[in-house]
Amino acid sequence: FRAGAGALRAMFRAPGCLNGDLIAVIANVVYRITAAGVATSIGTVAGSGRVIIAGNLAGIMVADGVSLQYSTGGALATVTITFTNPIWVGHTAGYWLCVEGGTQRRFYQPDTSPTVWDGNFNSASSSTDRLLGCAIVSGRIWDFGERSIEFRYASGDAEAPFSVEIGRAYERGCLSRDTIVPLDNTVLWVGDDRIIYRGSDVPQAISDNFIAERLAEASVDDIYA
Repeated sequence: FRAGAGALRAMFRAPGCLNGDLIAVIANVVYRITAAGVATSIGTVAGSGRVIIAGNLAGIMVADGVSLQYSTGGALATVTITFTNPIWVGHTAGYWLCVEGGTQRRFYQPDTSPTVWDGNFNSASSSTDRLLGCAIVSGRIWDFGERSIEFRYASGDAEAPFSVEIGRAYERGCLSRDTIVPLDNTVLWVGDDRIIYRGSDVPQAISDNFIAERLAEASVDDIYA
């Protein structure tokens, strides 16, 4: 089986989302691939880097660093947003989330109106570093900055749907968005010191000396998971 030609830039599949079909971005084409291996192009994306995809029971959201697009299974439609450079997208607690690259801001939008965003956002509060990406584990949002990591939870308040977990933050940043991996009820990432960490009460270093030496010699663009 083969769909398209070029670099694989993203894959996404979730139970209950678009009948469990696989969404793959190959070169600049977004494909919906059924369990039978039937691939259908549903749109295109910009750039050449990694693409982030999230989904819920109604559809998928695609962020390529230039635009945000939404699909309920058919052709992707451009989402109207009040910000630029959408570098990460996710979904939790009835809201779509999107990070604006180069800033401290993570925007949120009720999933009942996914195609026109109102411009509501949260900003990092414990440090002045830029937000690189996020992870969602058991309803908790991990906001990964260059030098710090903050945590938020769904508050149930329609006016302020996500609240900071007071007293819980890491004074350890993230090297790059593409190293963030939710796994086994926590998150793994490469820190700003180029050591691999596993989230716990405090960040736990899990890379050995050999891996640390390899990461120290590599360029940031070559470090991903």
